[in-house]
Amino acid sequence: MLRAACAHGNEAHYLFHDNAEHQDLGRLSLQCGRRNDALKLFLAWRSRGDAGWGALVDRYMSLAAHLADRVRQEPQLELVGTPEWTNVCFRHVPEGVPHLGETVDAHNAGLRAALLEEGRFMVSRADLDGRVVLRSVIANPAVEASTLDDLVDHVLRLARTMPVNGKSQVEEPRT
Repeated sequence: MLRAACAHGNEAHYLFHDNAEHQDLGRLSLQCGRRNDALKLFLAWRSRGDAGWGALVDRYMSLAAHLADRVRQEPQLELVGTPEWTNVCFRHVPEGVPHLGETVDAHNAGLRAALLEEGRFMVSRADLDGRVVLRSVIANPAVEASTLDDLVDHVLRLARTMPVNGKSQVEEPRT
């Protein structure tokens, strides 16, 4: 039945080769060689229901607002854009460094790389209005407001250890 339903008109000559018919599972899947992501969404929706999905989205939106507020409270962090969904874009601007320019962009790109290397927080990078920003997307049921507070605190601590323009931001002890 799958072979008949997923024949794809046999037009995808670049995908299907007669000599690999037994190894080529594309002829037996609804999306050729891709996963059936819609089935995962259907099953998850079925288990949560409309009200459950609504509550989850509302919670994510509330957490995004919390993160945006927390970023606004920190003088060395700059909120880039107004969050309209669960994406919160921000960047670290070291004291005394102009907000625009390659120095701050390179600093934030390095900050994101350091965050990923540590593996504690997952943030992506975006280029918005000519600025490199850290992009946090809140989409994990395990995330709490305290998790986002830890993210902000960690970004600030980590950023202080990173050099800007070849100069350390951490004051050396005077002897």
